[in-house]
Amino acid sequence: MVATPKTALLTGMATAVVGYFFGPYIDRSHGFVGAVLLLGAVAVVGLPFYYLVYGLTRDQLVGFWLANPPLLRRIAAWIRGAAVTAAVLSLIHYSS
Repeated sequence: MVATPKTALLTGMATAVVGYFFGPYIDRSHGFVGAVLLLGAVAVVGLPFYYLVYGLTRDQLVGFWLANPPLLRRIAAWIRGAAVTAAVLSLIHYSS
């Protein structure tokens, strides 16, 4: 799979949704349940982040990441998707 800004944006949106809905449960859980919820959240958020933002093709994996403009654009799209989705979810929550 080739990582693009569109896949990064969708991954950021999914990250915000998972964080918004499951974050409070992870924060309040202790012990084994908390560990399982945390690992589940990492699996749901971390794996798609790696594949859909960082990329797996050979040309996406070479070079220093600060000097890789396409990677920086994908990271910015991921952050933008997460921030906008979290803001919309918060607006919906506080307006109702």
